Amino acid sequence: MSRRSLCRSIFDCPHYARNGLDYWQQLEDGRIVLGGFRDLSILSELTDVEETTPVIQEALDAFLVQLVGVMPPVAYRWAGIFGLTQDFLPLVGRVPGREGVWVAAGYSGHGNVLGLMCGELVAGAILGRPAPVLELFDPARLL
Repeated sequence: MSRRSLCRSIFDCPHYARNGLDYWQQLEDGRIVLGGFRDLSILSELTDVEETTPVIQEALDAFLVQLVGVMPPVAYRWAGIFGLTQDFLPLVGRVPGREGVWVAAGYSGHGNVLGLMCGELVAGAILGRPAPVLELFDPARLL
């Protein structure tokens, strides 16, 4: 094992577990990109401060050892603010009561999976090509 990556390829495509709450993929250089476990301590994650939290980082480290059998060196850690909705589905579509205003947000930690699709759905709808799946994410559903 090198200082920054694994010596062998273990994962040939992105993976998701626990309904997408946890995710990982292996880069071409052997490094593993891993995220998730925010639900283990949701109260510590409900913040507007962009910094890692120890309980989540410890869970990620333990899971990484389960995935690859050893604890490889960690090159980077990241944190970010995520938008959480009551039903864990994003808000995508027209903003109720605001003519000409659209939203694509509130991915509840699933932005990597849903962000591109939702952006394309909004762009299509603005251009007059609405898709039926857009109804699932209608911001008005939470009013």
